[in-house]
Amino acid sequence: MLYRKVKSITYRQAKEYVQNHEADAGFGGLINKIPLDITSLMHSPLAMKEDDVVPQVLNRRYVHKKKDENVLISDYFSKGNFLYFNMYDQTREIQFDHDSDHVQGLLLLEAMRQASIATTHISGGLPDEGTIALLTYDSGFYNFLELTAPIVVRTYTPFSFNPGDSKGDVFVSCEIFQWGKLASSALLKGKAFPDKSKYVNYRIRTEKVQARHKKQYDSKILSAQNTVGVI
Repeated sequence: MLYRKVKSITYRQAKEYVQNHEADAGFGGLINKIPLDITSLMHSPLAMKEDDVVPQVLNRRYVHKKKDENVLISDYFSKGNFLYFNMYDQTREIQFDHDSDHVQGLLLLEAMRQASIATTHISGGLPDEGTIALLTYDSGFYNFLELTAPIVVRTYTPFSFNPGDSKGDVFVSCEIFQWGKLASSALLKGKAFPDKSKYVNYRIRTEKVQARHKKQYDSKILSAQNTVGVI
């Protein structure tokens, strides 16, 4: 029944859903419409023009990396409720088997993930020993990013760490700009933990759920083998 419903969706209906999906996000869609604060950024340490020097790499503890060479964003600049970073266009952690004339999408996704984690610590006040479980990552790409000009990452989160909050719900809006034009954006949702022990307990619970899923899956496989013969 569900498969028939999916097949009945026309190309036009699918296209309309995709086009309206970002608007349905509400929060992320509104943030994306806010223009880049170029005036403030011109008075910041961030690189804005081709001949500007990109600031030093952000402290790796903010993005949960073991090596500086794997950090894709610079030290930050804060203005109002927003954080700004420059983005680097390469990392030892991610290697490609071909050259590209633009910044590749996988790097953008990782940069926005890192910037969102950092924002949860810096703006949201999550303790240094805290961690985050990523639950959803909705992203969009709108323009190519060239290798010849500085890239600016902007983030915002309404999250504020509260030791008494057992849910720890986090969501961060992240945008990437070049020459003041929006090139990519993401809305990341996750669950924050004040320390690793709380995260370990969370993983124990999720592993129990996964074990049940595996048991059900194995049962279905066995039933299918009994029906059509050993595969």
